[in-house]
Amino acid sequence: MSDVTGQTVHPPDGGWGWFVVIAMFISCFLCSGSYYAFSILYVAFLEKYQESKAATAFVGAMSGLGFVLMTSYGLALARKIGHRRTVMLGGVISFIGVAATAFATQLWQTYITFGLFVGTGLGFTFVVCIEMVGKYFKRKFSIAMGIAFAGTGVGQFALAIISQFLLEKYGLWGTLLISAAIFSNLCVAGALLKPLEVRKTSRRLENTAREQTEKQNTEFLEDNIIENGSNGLDNNDQVSAETDKKKTRSFLMILLTALYDFSLCKEPIYLVILVIAACQMCGQASVGIHLVRRTRDLGIGPSQSAYLTAIMGLAQMIGRPAFGAIGNIHRLNPCIPFGISLIACGVSLSISSYSASFTAQLVFVIVFGICLGGYTVLNNVIVAYFMGKERLGYGVSFLLHVHGFVGLLVGPLIGWMRDSTDSYQGAFWLAGSAMALGGFLAFLLPMIDRLVKRNRGKREDNKC
Repeated sequence: MSDVTGQTVHPPDGGWGWFVVIAMFISCFLCSGSYYAFSILYVAFLEKYQESKAATAFVGAMSGLGFVLMTSYGLALARKIGHRRTVMLGGVISFIGVAATAFATQLWQTYITFGLFVGTGLGFTFVVCIEMVGKYFKRKFSIAMGIAFAGTGVGQFALAIISQFLLEKYGLWGTLLISAAIFSNLCVAGALLKPLEVRKTSRRLENTAREQTEKQNTEFLEDNIIENGSNGLDNNDQVSAETDKKKTRSFLMILLTALYDFSLCKEPIYLVILVIAACQMCGQASVGIHLVRRTRDLGIGPSQSAYLTAIMGLAQMIGRPAFGAIGNIHRLNPCIPFGISLIACGVSLSISSYSASFTAQLVFVIVFGICLGGYTVLNNVIVAYFMGKERLGYGVSFLLHVHGFVGLLVGPLIGWMRDSTDSYQGAFWLAGSAMALGGFLAFLLPMIDRLVKRNRGKREDNKC
């Protein structure tokens, strides 16, 4: 494979790559762990600001949206200043955001500090680390991703218990200040991202995949740019107007091709993967933001609610490496465990609303956690499987964008439905159904891929 500097990289499948896995483990610990632990802070924010559940849930939704939107900028920045510096910068921004939230006095200020700053900082780290793991591993990629993504489960387990303990002992102010110090460990993760040692190759072989991507991006943008008319202008004015338009178009193309791989939008299989991601996020956002509040509605106490979040983290810690190993099985299509994990998540989420006992909720979080861990790992494997390793970073970044926008809608929507009906039952049933639908779509991916390749083959034969 080729790196962005036009040099051939040979994945060592080990060596320093395991330290890169540790770096991604730390990133997952803080990025995804804090997302699920937010359900505990959500209750604290409700008590502090006395706003509606929908308005308060918007804090977590904005943080999630900022996180996914900044992944593309993080990738672009990594190509300019390096992966190591980008992740360390993200750690500094996250630290500032969490610390500033401690001094916020109104909910809208929390939107900026926790939503914008924390989301931006985390967005600079997550996909950048995924891309580095992809550079270091080829044969063991699925296993490496499973181990790295286990950080999500560990983070959810640890941060849930730590957040509840800190809230009870130091209150929200102290919890946020201590959490800011924890987030600074992203700088440690960045320090571990050692660039691969590469060797020069002939200019003819350099950066072929990158050049192809940029060419496809440019063609896509040129096909979709709408030029304004120049009616009513004399010749000189028309020439001048065209020259501004061309400079603007050139600048936008350079900017957009650095941030996104728009050629992915031409791939039917990738569009289906995005639909699956949207279905999955309907359930994940519901649980990530509202799990603790729902358990409180069911009569479960604060400590037990925090334990449920922590246990779901432990379940993910088991599910991620397990599904990573399954995804590495030779000749096993990853779409099979991918779809099974989503269906199991959706069914368990829908059923969970019909039993209020702690034991039933415990079973739910274990099943949901294990299977959600499987989805998260195999999600990246699926993108690499159909789109190729060269487009992994861009593919995951686009997919996370979908996660962010869906989460921005679903989180507050679930809160509004809870306020309107005085129950989470219907909202969680719908969210679970959406996840199950995504699982069934996953089983169709191989068939869609074969149909697309067959049609392309026919078109090429007709051209010949």
